[in-house]
Amino acid sequence: MPKSSISVLVAAFALAATGAGCVASLGEMRAKPAQRVLVGPGRYADLGGCVAAGLQEAPAAGFWGFRLKPGDLRLEVVRRDDQQTMTVTGYPGLVMDMPALDLVFRQESERVRIELREGTTRQAILDDTWAIVQRCANQTPRG
Repeated sequence: MPKSSISVLVAAFALAATGAGCVASLGEMRAKPAQRVLVGPGRYADLGGCVAAGLQEAPAAGFWGFRLKPGDLRLEVVRRDDQQTMTVTGYPGLVMDMPALDLVFRQESERVRIELREGTTRQAILDDTWAIVQRCANQTPRG
């Protein structure tokens, strides 16, 4: 393969990777309004744990997959009992340190507010992740 072809491929990959969400940091991402919100009965830790497990067990596209799937994400889960919140942040493997998506689970009295924010990802993984959120919201014990 000629050097110019390799340069074009590298530039195309870099553009695709960085242009998807155009978010520089997790702080910037959390400052934006959520793309999706669900408020329902339950406990933040139960719902957050269910979603994190669902993301880990979800199918992955694998190394050669061109469509990032929830199972490809490297997760960072933070539980703050003093604030009654849990965050599940998904990173696209080892390639980038910018988050692909961020979920916040916040207890509001007897209800949980779940917010999904987009980072460096495409709509398809948000749809797949939201399906896991909805499944967990429907099956997690209430209260």
